[in-house]
Amino acid sequence: MAQVAAERGGLIISLDGLEPEGASEQLWVVREVQSERTLVVGWLARVNHQTLKRLLAPVVALGLPVLATVSDKQGCVRKALEETWPEVPHQWCQSHYLGNVTRPIYDQDRTLKTELRKTIRQAVRESMKEVLSESQGSAFSPSAGHGDAGRDRSH
Repeated sequence: MAQVAAERGGLIISLDGLEPEGASEQLWVVREVQSERTLVVGWLARVNHQTLKRLLAPVVALGLPVLATVSDKQGCVRKALEETWPEVPHQWCQSHYLGNVTRPIYDQDRTLKTELRKTIRQAVRESMKEVLSESQGSAFSPSAGHGDAGRDRSH
C-alpha cells in the first residue's frame, strides 16, 4: 500500500457492509479504491461507529496518507470515517447514491404498472362479459355444438 500511496499521493478508502440473508452478523469490507485492494474484512455482530472505528484501526496503523473516503449514507459509517480521518473529504458511493436517488422513481414506476395492469384486466373482463352475453343470444354459441342446428340429419 505504501507504493500506491507514494504513486498517487495517498489512499482512497471505502467502507461498506453486507448483511447476508439469514445471518445475524454483517460482513464489513475496507478497501483501497484506486488499487481495488481489500485491506480489512470483519464479521460484526454489532455495528456502530465505535465498532467500525476498530475495524479501520489496521488501516490507520499503516500510517499512510488518506486522500478521501467513500461510503454509503449510513450514519454510523459516516461518523466512524469522520472521527478516524477528520480532515479527509468524504464522498457518498455513487452506486449507493444513484440507487437511493432512483428508488422513488422505481417505486412510482411499479405503482403505475400495478394500476395499469388493474385497468387492463378490468377492461378485458368487461369486454369478455360483453362477448359472452352477445353470444348467448346468437345462433352460434361455443356450447351449442358446431352451429348445425338447422341441418336436416335424415340423409
